[in-house]
Amino acid sequence: MAKVLTTTQAQRDLVQIWILLAERSGNELADQILDEIAELCKLLSQNPEMGRVRQEFSIPLRSFPVQNRPYVIFYNPVQLGIEVYRVLDGRMDLRRVF
Repeated sequence: MAKVLTTTQAQRDLVQIWILLAERSGNELADQILDEIAELCKLLSQNPEMGRVRQEFSIPLRSFPVQNRPYVIFYNPVQLGIEVYRVLDGRMDLRRVF
């Protein structure tokens, strides 16, 4: 079974996403979107090559957008799955983050 590992920073990103969504739109939507992100991470862990290789960053990463949401999952394939490095709003200047 494929595994999804998350960095401490990715966990912080998810908490911040949940807080922002809960404040703006309520807990139910925040829970729903985090569930969508978790399901997509499971899919990526089973198919790690789905994501786009991001050579423009200083560290090697792949990325995959969350459908119909502004969020992008940044990850690396690892043995038996993926390690989620960050989950960010794709509208931000990502080069400043990486």
